[in-house]
Amino acid sequence: MTSDYDGTTFETWRVKAEEDFTAASILAEHGGPAATICFLCQQVSEKYLKGYLLFCRQPPKRVHHLDVLLEDCIALDDSFQRLVDDAVFLKRYYIESRYPDDLPEGVRSEEAVQALTAASQVRDFVLAQVRVHVSGEDTSRPARPSDSNQI
Repeated sequence: MTSDYDGTTFETWRVKAEEDFTAASILAEHGGPAATICFLCQQVSEKYLKGYLLFCRQPPKRVHHLDVLLEDCIALDDSFQRLVDDAVFLKRYYIESRYPDDLPEGVRSEEAVQALTAASQVRDFVLAQVRVHVSGEDTSRPARPSDSNQI
């Protein structure tokens, strides 16, 4: 019998998302470039949403549009509706190319603060949803030592 959830794949995506979140936080602490902080926050949210879809064994679309990914999460769990405003705010910071002419100009430090808040809300919500599923799953079988290393 296979599990309805894929915690191992989620953990891989969570680790990468946390690297971006840490980088964005460090840059923000030290007055780093707001556009880069916002881009990293978009990446955090994208990785958490894709990670959740993979956790639920739903292959994510190969897109970077947070609203599209969020729609797929909402189709699985309507409570993801609460992240719509965060996704709409962050989606503007995705940068297809990293060439200087393509980088957004005039991104203010206040936007970086708002982006960190939005990314934190996506991150915290997805982690909470995964914990709910894992704890619900774990109640039906004895915990294995390797379970505590995931999530």
